[in-house]
This record gives sequence, structure tokens and C-alpha cells, in this order.
Amino acid sequence: MRRQIRRATCLISVVAHVIGAFVRLTLVFPYRSAEYRRRATASWATRALGLFGISLSVRGAPASPVPSGVLLVANHTSWLDIQALLAAVDTTFVAKSEVRRWPVFGWIATEIGSLFVERERPRALAEANAAIQDLLAAVKCVTGFAE
Repeated sequence: MRRQIRRATCLISVVAHVIGAFVRLTLVFPYRSAEYRRRATASWATRALGLFGISLSVRGAPASPVPSGVLLVANHTSWLDIQALLAAVDTTFVAKSEVRRWPVFGWIATEIGSLFVERERPRALAEANAAIQDLLAAVKCVTGFAE
């Protein structure tokens, strides 16, 4: 019985967390600065990890200010990787275009500025490379998953 109550409480917390993201992204983000959106996204991701009993520990920090754009390539084993990176790094994710069509999370990925690549379209890779180059030239961090 206690296990069922804990699971139900966790599920309710996760649903409330996602609803909170929806409200913030639609009603608050359009009117706030990029720095506010970055801090809010990091805070949201940190809380998402906490809902599952995960605490994030970051060792070291990049040079500040970053002298040039950063291309971060990572392995991707679960959706928790994305939460950890969002909590620790101000980054733009490169994702397959299918992610944009995922219920709820595709919309969130779009709203936080992910770059989507249509892998089936031959010209898409060149367009994605140009967009990534623009972000790096603007001294931004871009994260891609090698798989």
C-alpha cells in the first residue's frame, strides 16, 4: 500500500511539473529575457531530476566567458541525460525531427529552442550544419548525441 501511494505521489508530482513547464513556456517565457529563460530551464531540469531522487553534481566549469562556441557531443542513454545537461549547461540541442512530433516533450523541445534535423531529407544536413555554425559563431553551446 505504501509503495502504491509513493508511486501515485510521484506520478502526480511529475504531471504537475510538466503542467508547470507548459504554463511557464506559454505565459512567461515570451516576455522574459534569455538569461531568465536559461535559469528557469536549468531550475526546471534540476527539479525534474529531483523528482526521481537524482541529485546533480557538476565538477569544474568552462571558462567564463566562453571564448568561442562549444560543440558538445555526448552519448545518450535516457531522457535523464537531457535533464542533466539542461541543468548544467546553457545549450541548444540538435535532435531528429521526429522528436518535434512527440506529445508534450516535442513541444517542450521546440519551445526551449532545439534544432531539429530531418534525416530523410538530403539537404537537411547542410542546413543543420549552417545553423550549428551560426550558433557556434554566436559563442553558443550546441549539444548533439552521436547515435
